[in-house]
Amino acid sequence: MRYRTRLAAGLGMSALMLSGCAVVGPDFVSPASSAPAQYQSVPSAGAFVFGDPSAGQAWWTAFGATDLDQLVTDALKGSPTVQDAEAALESASAAMAVVEGGRAPQASLTAGPEEARINSTAFGFTGFPPRTISRYAIGARMSYDLDLFGGNRRAEESAKARLDGQAYQLDAARLTVAGNTARTAILIAALRTQIASSEAVIADDRQTLALAQKSVDAGASGRIELLRVQTQLEQDQAILPGLKRDLAVAQYALAALTGHAPGDWTARTFALDQFKVPSSLPMAVPAALVHGRPDIMAAEMTYHAATAQIGVAQAQLYPNLNITAQFAQTALSPDGLINASATGWSLATGLTAPLLNGGALKAKTRQAQAEAKRAEARYHATVLKAFVEVADGLEGVSASEAELRLRQSALTTAEENLRLVRRAYELGSLRLVDVLDAQRQANGARQAFARTQGQRLLAYADLYAATATVSRAN
Repeated sequence: MRYRTRLAAGLGMSALMLSGCAVVGPDFVSPASSAPAQYQSVPSAGAFVFGDPSAGQAWWTAFGATDLDQLVTDALKGSPTVQDAEAALESASAAMAVVEGGRAPQASLTAGPEEARINSTAFGFTGFPPRTISRYAIGARMSYDLDLFGGNRRAEESAKARLDGQAYQLDAARLTVAGNTARTAILIAALRTQIASSEAVIADDRQTLALAQKSVDAGASGRIELLRVQTQLEQDQAILPGLKRDLAVAQYALAALTGHAPGDWTARTFALDQFKVPSSLPMAVPAALVHGRPDIMAAEMTYHAATAQIGVAQAQLYPNLNITAQFAQTALSPDGLINASATGWSLATGLTAPLLNGGALKAKTRQAQAEAKRAEARYHATVLKAFVEVADGLEGVSASEAELRLRQSALTTAEENLRLVRRAYELGSLRLVDVLDAQRQANGARQAFARTQGQRLLAYADLYAATATVSRAN
């Protein structure tokens, strides 16, 4: 009973000492919000309807394309980027469990036989020859680090921040894959529209070439005009291979986003008329963006983890106290182990403190402080990048809407001009070169309008992706 009393007293003393432990190192404080009061450029409220996007919303559904919704779902399941982020989150969770387990009391079981040679003379006994004996032992050993200055607690804090940060990294990876998938699908639709427009232009060129050939055959015009039309046709035909190449590249990229090789996957056929222009713009206030965009939150958690590491490094500069308790049954034969007389125990408290280390521990503290400064700088850089992307998105939407209206007007004017010029040419009041000039203007207007249609949808996708936020309880 005496040894149990002493063991309980030792554990009680340790608990009392633990209650007075300090935690060294700075406590983390979230960076002061560097969000501006408003965005640099906001499109006129008379032209757009603004909405506050809900956290975690599948923003790509705003384009009303069922095929796009399914494609994004497939990409989120099959993307290696998302799978990598999921595995990283699992690793961070396991690392957190390792740190938590290290803070708990440690226990181990020991058992086994041993051979020992005993020299009684070394203990002051003479007349007894040395002898070899066999011993058998079974027991348990427990130890606990009292963590006097909170180094282990700071390590746990750092691991928790890294775990939270990795969760945000996963959210960011998902949003990035979703954004790239939606953008690539829209790009494919835009390229197909441009290809169709170019093919229509080439068809018109061929009609004009036929008119020019008739005029030359009739002696009404010379070969020079025919060559001009032929040159225009060939120039317009030369645009088509580049567009088809870009379409193939976009389809290959879409395959990779879904986790497939180009030869193992067939891209969905997208057209611009499958997409509707969103009815409102996502306009989360700047402060909400700072506290909801996952890449910003991940950067903040990285800063938090780095700050906690300062405490880990500083705790190594101070003494550390560890308590160890050991219980064992020892006997000369296995059948004597389970016997009260074979019981032995020990209780020890060990204090260690750094003495000479060549300044390595202080250097580790300076290193941790420098890493925290780097993490803070990266956080502010991430915030700035986010607001630049939002500003770019707002400018892109506003400019593409204005450009599309102008392109639509220019196309209407150019097509009407071409119709009138062709009619006048048929009546003999204009030359073929006038038809060629009018057709060149109309062709350029058609291609520009088709290109701007795609750019407008891409601008909306960029803005939605830039303002996408998530909600996570820390």
